Amino acid sequence: MDLDLTLSALKFANVSTFSRTFGTKKNGSQNGGSLTTEEFNIANATPFDKMRPIEITENSRTGNVEFDANLVINQSNVTLTINDGTYKGVRVNVFAQTAGNVVHDTNVTDSLQAGERASYQWNGTGWDYVGGTPLGALNYTALCSTALGTAKAVSIPGFTLKTGTTIEVLFANGFYGSASSDAMTLNVNSIGAKKIYACRHGSKIALAPHSCTRDESGDATAHYWFIQANTCLKLMYDATLDSNNGGWLILGNPVVLSASDANSSYTVYADGFIRQCGQTTSTGLRTIDLVPYSDTNYFVSVTAIRGSLPSSSEGCNAFSIISASQVSVVGGSSNYKVAWLTEGY
Repeated sequence: MDLDLTLSALKFANVSTFSRTFGTKKNGSQNGGSLTTEEFNIANATPFDKMRPIEITENSRTGNVEFDANLVINQSNVTLTINDGTYKGVRVNVFAQTAGNVVHDTNVTDSLQAGERASYQWNGTGWDYVGGTPLGALNYTALCSTALGTAKAVSIPGFTLKTGTTIEVLFANGFYGSASSDAMTLNVNSIGAKKIYACRHGSKIALAPHSCTRDESGDATAHYWFIQANTCLKLMYDATLDSNNGGWLILGNPVVLSASDANSSYTVYADGFIRQCGQTTSTGLRTIDLVPYSDTNYFVSVTAIRGSLPSSSEGCNAFSIISASQVSVVGGSSNYKVAWLTEGY
């Protein structure tokens, strides 16, 4: 289908100087006068007709674009080809009611999914993308209900895997592996399992597991945990991750694991940062088990307090880093409590 996005349909009665730059006049001595009733009605209705969205239901191509136009793709997988603009600044707004393709600047193709929109503006030599939904960046939400410890998969209607697409997934159950070398993946619409990554210090790293025992596993065995139940992750697909096999990048740095009891607590973030703290009554050397850090270069702070009142702090007791998963503290007398804090990767 050929789309007329020119102003040639405009004619004005009794305007002999009507210029073709802005429209078409009748030939000969009439010079824009003596329009027929049909021509007069078309001329008056044209500005309003051009304001209405044009529905695209088949492969279509525009001529030169002379005015701002709104086009709606309403048939799956059709291709809309936009020719050059006539005037700088003229715009074409495309809304995809169903998935379709927009071809512009001769051979540039933008694939729009249902619900996406794109606005293009003619700069004199080509079409600039100037607004709408960022191409390939629709936001989707999903609930992942796969069982605890089972590879994660979701189904999202209308989803297409491409760089920039963002999904927000609530994982109803946690996930753990059997070894520190395991990876957490997400498979959307059976397209294939893609690894999940996080950002740390400006680099993209695979989401790392942490060896610990959690009540939700239903046993006393330490597993390599990635996330706990009811973790919500906002993920953006990046085709360059995992050696160009593609992967999901966590946006932000959310908490992925946490736990607490009367004496201690820990919090693990997506980038691998761990904060742990607690208190213990110490009458000598006391060893504290930690969620393991990657090495022994983590921060430790220990303070002795009288009774359970932090306001009566009486300085720091001695401590020693035993390993990546243990630290020892030394208390004073039996009526002292020792508050400890560790942080690091």
